[in-house]
Amino acid sequence: MRILVSTGIFPNRTDMTRGVYVFQQVAALARRVPLAAVAPVPFIPPFARSVRYRAFSGVPKHDVIDGVSVSYPRYVVIPKFFRFLHGFFVFACTLPAHLRAARPRPDVVLSFFAYPYGFAAVLTAGVMRRPVVVSCRGSDINHLARPFLCRRLIGWSLRRCRRVVVVSRALGEAVQALGVKPERIRVVPNGIDVERFGPGERAAARRTLSLPAEGALVVCVSRLSHEKGIDILLEAAARPELSQVRFAVVGDGAERPRLEARRHELGMDERFLFSGTRPHSEIPAWLAAADIAVLASRTEGHPNAVVEALACGRPVVAARVGGVPDILEDASLGIMVTPGDAGALAQGMADALARSWDPVRLTRAAHARTWERVAEDLEAVLHEAVGVAAVTAAGRVMAR
Repeated sequence: MRILVSTGIFPNRTDMTRGVYVFQQVAALARRVPLAAVAPVPFIPPFARSVRYRAFSGVPKHDVIDGVSVSYPRYVVIPKFFRFLHGFFVFACTLPAHLRAARPRPDVVLSFFAYPYGFAAVLTAGVMRRPVVVSCRGSDINHLARPFLCRRLIGWSLRRCRRVVVVSRALGEAVQALGVKPERIRVVPNGIDVERFGPGERAAARRTLSLPAEGALVVCVSRLSHEKGIDILLEAAARPELSQVRFAVVGDGAERPRLEARRHELGMDERFLFSGTRPHSEIPAWLAAADIAVLASRTEGHPNAVVEALACGRPVVAARVGGVPDILEDASLGIMVTPGDAGALAQGMADALARSWDPVRLTRAAHARTWERVAEDLEAVLHEAVGVAAVTAAGRVMAR
């Protein structure tokens, strides 16, 4: 079986953390079957230059990332306008690159992120007359599917997939609500890099990161966006029961200026650190430095931040959203709280800091699912899609 992977959520030389979890399963899949990858990147017209998109101009047209050959075709986009048209822009601008990458002809097209990339992949697969599988990640369904036009386009494209992959049961229910038949939906949760994420020594990690050696530390690895609930975490951190606890948020995003202003209002400048984006290779040290990890999200897919914390032997306090209940299914792994409730989050963190946890139990639970296992499950889904396509094609020939 030969696979054509198509997604814009993928690492590149200007941002190696972009789509790192997508890349890990693609790299694991590439060790099992031949594949080619196409990762469209936006081209911004000169009259609409945007700081957010400027870095994409430095992405090479072709590259090899850890053994995976990748093409980076450009597609036109005007920031903040015509978002519902982005899928058409991706398809029209990158079709030639996809056709070049599809030599020899693939058996199946695999795309990650429902819109715009999954939508464009469905159109591209239609041109190639190949079956398509789209993997939904979380925010593509939880947020991008809310506007009426985007929801219609996402639903239309997913209903034309041979299989739709989701990372949690909750996301599968959301995809089913878009009109996708349940028998076409497959749950394939994310995995963990067991070589990188494992138990670490707390004191050594704090020295490496120049963090205070004494006192409780709560770490949150997260993008700074509304759905990640960092504002909720800030309010919880300011409550009296956590007055002696330090916090570190590893990640960046558009909400950082507003969050920093609120931190100052709460008098939390000394206790609440925004570290910014860090290399993925550094995340284990931050988790090892922590006493507990936290995730305050309003919505989620299958949060790797939770799995990575467990792999490092750290319990997690997380909002009960998306795939979190699938991960923290055992009370020995962490504490789940009501989403959006700063008081409940504060109490959950206080309770977690007061408890004794078994690091070996936490690590063992996370290490049970590797990226190789994810690739194995994903390959099985792709074989299903190819088999269904072959049966359908044979039926058409018989009908003639």
